[in-house]
Parts: sequence; structure tokens; C-alpha cells
Amino acid sequence: MKSRSLEEAVFWAVFYQREALRATLASHLGVSLPSITRAVHRLLRWGLLQEAGATLSVRGRRPGLLRVNPHVGLFLGLEIDRHRVASAVTDFSGAPLGFSSAPCHARSSVQSTLIACKQTAGRALELAGVPLERVVRIGVGHTGTLDWATGRCLAWDGSPQWRDVPLRDLIRNAFGGKEVTLDDRARALALAQHLSLPASSGHSSTLYVHIGSGIGAAIFLDGTLMRGATQGAGEIGHLVIDPHGPQCRCGNRGCVEAFASTEAVLERVRGKIRAGASPLLLRLCAWRPETLTLALVLAAAKQQDPVALEALHEAAAALGMGIANAVQILNPSRVVLCGRFAYLAREYLFEPVCREIRRLCLPTLSRELEIRLGHYRPDMGPCGCALLAAEHVASELLRRYADAAVGANRLPCFHSERNPLSVLEPDRRSRLA
Repeated sequence: MKSRSLEEAVFWAVFYQREALRATLASHLGVSLPSITRAVHRLLRWGLLQEAGATLSVRGRRPGLLRVNPHVGLFLGLEIDRHRVASAVTDFSGAPLGFSSAPCHARSSVQSTLIACKQTAGRALELAGVPLERVVRIGVGHTGTLDWATGRCLAWDGSPQWRDVPLRDLIRNAFGGKEVTLDDRARALALAQHLSLPASSGHSSTLYVHIGSGIGAAIFLDGTLMRGATQGAGEIGHLVIDPHGPQCRCGNRGCVEAFASTEAVLERVRGKIRAGASPLLLRLCAWRPETLTLALVLAAAKQQDPVALEALHEAAAALGMGIANAVQILNPSRVVLCGRFAYLAREYLFEPVCREIRRLCLPTLSRELEIRLGHYRPDMGPCGCALLAAEHVASELLRRYADAAVGANRLPCFHSERNPLSVLEPDRRSRLA
């Protein structure tokens, strides 16, 4: 793996922590304060970081908090889920400027999904007061099986129309040739969650578990978002916890997702309703089990319906077992439960999941483990997708600055008011500016 320069290490530490002091960075990275100061000075002059609250006193200059420069560029995030498409416009730091969403089922045609992307993106751009021309890059988060090297969706929920779809190229063409970063939706959500939580120097390793229509995870180890050898890290939903369990959409039996996703819970409860096990739920769904929703299951659970409570209990047990397995392997200091299902059903999921994790994990791994519920906002997914695009642009800018430094046999100095995108080559710059 290519080693990072100190400038890169400092930038990513600030990017993922949201803000940092020089002394904290020196301690975290294990280098001297003067070395950190020199690296920070370059990043400030390149326009990638900003310093807030720096002051002068009789004892000299007191450094302020370092933050990512939000003015580097604007980004468009597209979240493509099984049941909706959502778009958000953010700045370089991930601050939301405009958001829109629309229903879109996974089994819709590719073309209808692209139309929904363009419609929601148009509304988000309008709310942000930003023309598409000002967008630097588009980030796309998708729940299907992806080939990151080619930008293709290989499969999605067994829908034949989504087999081997050149999704990255289709999005690029739909948005006038804008460059596209395609990634896993769970990773985008984790990135947004990571930046929404309070800065936590004590939690450099965190496992984010997204619980919704599917089960996904993303892993920050030593403060860095891990992707794995083939960009597939985090498939916690497809850990097999019961080889004789229900069929999963991946083709295996007994995966965590086959027990604990929203779809799995609803399908299990529908079966019980059809068998006459819950008169209450039958009335709530107006004698049409196919119309059952998570909200109705939770309403029944509040009335102590045994079918609803049993389904939620089974989901919590499966989640706890799957997360415990991941904790035993990764040894994070924090687990964050995220997603719409986790948030809406927190009264029935959170404590049972915590108990199961602590019951199954070795005490040395669980004793200091913090487990918490993540934030939930409708725009969090597309904002995370935009952040994935910002990550890509930041990597490119840092690489170009490093190449320029090697070529000139010195580190380049750019005026702070100069647009950092100007370090890119002319044809690339014309697409990004």
C-alpha cells in the first residue's frame, strides 16, 4: 500500500474528525509539533483547510481549530435505495444545501430510476440555488452488487433488468458528462454518520451498522474508512448465523439480513397474519396482509401484540449475533446502529441488541465497547454520497500537489485565495470548476 505524505495524513485526520488542533494531530500521528505546523501551513496555502479562531497574544500566535475548507467545491449526492431515490447538494465539508427524494422501487426499470435521479437532483439543486454546472462531482450510493472497477451494477434484488448495468456511465451521461463516484450506500451512510457525531478522539475505530430494507456496515479503523481488497468490506448482513434459516436474497440461508431487515420482518409477520395468528395486525392492515408496513408492526407492538413482539425480538437477536461476530474480528471501540428501522424501532431493538453483543463477545472486547444509536435524517444518505465524491476529489487534489512538489523538487506554494481545483490539468479543470 502506498504510504501517505504527512500532508495527506493531516488532511484526512481533519476530514474525518471534522476539526482538530495541531497538538492533537501531533499526538495522533506521532510526529513533532513543528512538523505538523509545516504540513498544516501547506494545506492552508493550498486552500484545502481553514483555521478558525486563531488569535494573537503577548505570548505569540495561538493556533485555532483546523477544519476542511467548505469552499473547495459543491457536490451532488444520489442515494439509490430499494424504495426511493434521494438527492442532496453539499459543500466540501458535507454541509447540506438542498435535498429532495421520490419513491422508486428496486424492481423499477433502470430508465425510470435514472429519471427519478434527474428529477430529485433538479429539485435539490433548485433548493440550494446552484446550477448543475457548479457541481464538481457526483457521488452515487447504491444497494445492489457493484463492480467498482467498471462502475457496473451486477445485480439488484434478483431484478433481471439490473443485471450488468453500466450505472456509472449512465449517471455520467444523464448529467452532462459530470464525473461520478459509485460506492456502496451503507458506506455513504456511515461517512455521513461519522461526521454527524461529536468529534471523538477516543474512538478511532468504529463499526457503523445500517439497519433498514437491507443490512450493511462500514468500518473506520484508525480513523480511516476501510473498503477491503475488492471494495466489498462491510457485508455484515450476509454473515450466516443459521445455515438452516430462511432464504436470503443473496442465495444463502440464515444470513443476518434474512432475519433482521425490514423486509424480512414484514414477510415473517405477513405469514403469521395469513395463518390467523394476529387478529390485531389483520385489522390494522385492513384484512390485506400485503399492505403491512413497519409502522403497523410497531403500532401492534405498542399494544403488546405477541406476533409483532416476537418478530422484533428475533430481529434483535440476529442483529446482536451478527454484530458480535464482527466485533470479535475487528475489535472496534464503538458500534453505532443506524438507519430508519434502527431509529423507528429503537424501543424494541437497541437494548436487546446491546445485551446480545455483550453476552456473545469476549469480555476483553466488550468491556470498553460503546454501543450507541446513530442519528436519523432523511437527507443523511445522499449527503454521505456527496461526501464520497468529495473524498475522491480531495484524493486527486492531494496527489496532484504531491506530484507538483516532486516535479519542482519542492513543495508548491499557492495563494490561499486561489481555487484548489486549479492544480488539476486544464481539461480536467474545465469539467470541475
